Amino acid sequence: MALKQLTQPPPAYQSSRGRLFTLQVYQNTVYATKLHESMPVSLVAFKHRGDAHALGVMLEEHRRLFREWPDLSTGDSHVVLPSVAHKRRLDFLQIATWRQSDLEFSCQSNCLNLFILTHMRPTERGFAMQGVSLTMEPPVDFYRARFADLYNS
Repeated sequence: MALKQLTQPPPAYQSSRGRLFTLQVYQNTVYATKLHESMPVSLVAFKHRGDAHALGVMLEEHRRLFREWPDLSTGDSHVVLPSVAHKRRLDFLQIATWRQSDLEFSCQSNCLNLFILTHMRPTERGFAMQGVSLTMEPPVDFYRARFADLYNS
């Protein structure tokens, strides 16, 4: 099934070699958040594997220190995470590799938008992050069929 009504990113935001990376706890549990309180939930993908690893290490350190995952669903543009050595391996989270088209289809199938983090660079006060938000808008018939599949399974 080809879905043509996607809001496509500009060519500059196409991931290198068509690959994107996500942080996952389990195969079907990925990192998603609200980028702004008025926006729907977006799955967060990374253009660079190193950025996914760096953020994953900080998320795991927060979980280790506070015995809970940080609440990133507030839509606030500032998040405070512990500073840690980014060369440390991930203990709990995994990094999954996706083709961008597969990730877009997965977002559509699960009623999520997609945020692609394109740049993450250190600053004096932490990290500055840049990315592009893709709104997934398949035809209504796509969701009609998807919900029927979920209802019947």
